Amino acid sequence: MAAGASPTATTSAFGDGFWSLIPFTMQMCFIIIGGYVVAASPAAARVIEALARLPRSGRGAVSFIALLSMLVSLLHWGLSLIFGGLLVRALARREDLQLDYRAAGAAAYLGSGAVWALGLSSSAALLQANPTSMTPALLAITGVIPFTETVFLWQSLLLTVVLMAVSVTIAWMTVPIGPEIRTARGLGMDTGAKQASLPPRTRPGSVTIRSASQRNRRDDMPRFVLAMLALLYAAASIANGEDDLVGTWKLVSALMRDVENSEVSDAYGGPHPTGFLSYGRDHRMMAMAAYDKRIKPARVDQTTPEQRDQLFQTYFAYAGTFSVSDSSVQHHVEVSLNETWTGTTVTRDIKFENGKLILTTRPQLRPNGRTVVITLTWDKIN
Repeated sequence: MAAGASPTATTSAFGDGFWSLIPFTMQMCFIIIGGYVVAASPAAARVIEALARLPRSGRGAVSFIALLSMLVSLLHWGLSLIFGGLLVRALARREDLQLDYRAAGAAAYLGSGAVWALGLSSSAALLQANPTSMTPALLAITGVIPFTETVFLWQSLLLTVVLMAVSVTIAWMTVPIGPEIRTARGLGMDTGAKQASLPPRTRPGSVTIRSASQRNRRDDMPRFVLAMLALLYAAASIANGEDDLVGTWKLVSALMRDVENSEVSDAYGGPHPTGFLSYGRDHRMMAMAAYDKRIKPARVDQTTPEQRDQLFQTYFAYAGTFSVSDSSVQHHVEVSLNETWTGTTVTRDIKFENGKLILTTRPQLRPNGRTVVITLTWDKIN
């Protein structure tokens, strides 16, 4: 709003953006949680303790951490985050090792900072290898690109080896030595392998909640703003009829009213046109309709140019995204049978009546020179 956007536009942008981020957020949560569950498991703990006994010097330990962090990140960057941190704590518990805790901590996250994007959990490689993860526009340009053409290319593998060698060398050369070393004990860090104690729960699902006196009031402001935006977006969605709009609708009738003389007639060739309209919660839509009493050629390969022209004139279909404002819906056309519609916005006034959706066009000029308004009545398919 400080940049000039209206409250309505700000609320709508927040809501649309929030819901679009939910799948990505859940993916990141599963990656982090999955990495923690594996790295903190008893079997992994034994492996980490065994690995922590291998280095013979503090400098060697930092280089060792850097190498393992990058190797693990090639398998799973979320696992690398937890694994590297736990390995540093295990090495820091060794009293015979002068390990600089700062350098070790930095080395633990070299995997996420250097080579993870060249591994099996690479976001870009996974995106290009999965057609359902790409937008139709991107898929049309690049197609599906398998791992054999990204991660497993010899150029990628060579680059990975070079990056790891350079990173380990830098880790080795930058480790503090002598009196500059700061161990975990010297920094006052507790590296003991202890489980955090939680207060007993009195009922299933109970959590520990800080009292108002324990919370900083400034912490409440971001929560308040986010909560208000969420409430406003929900209210706007309900007010705009988005929840009622979502679903698949079947065309019942299409009536055309002449603006000049108010004469009403069938808009699509007769009283029984066929059509379907679909609105999704992802704000994507599709519409198609066929006129009543369309011709039906005997064979596709024997259709005459006149028949093809008539078939084109008596059918429309388009798809894209939609947005709702006040009492109208805007169809933002991305693909259409009639290419002149592509890239345009089609506005329809909305009205719900007896469980039916009534869409009314804005005045439009017909080929015969008459200005008309078309009313489309749709019945929801349950």
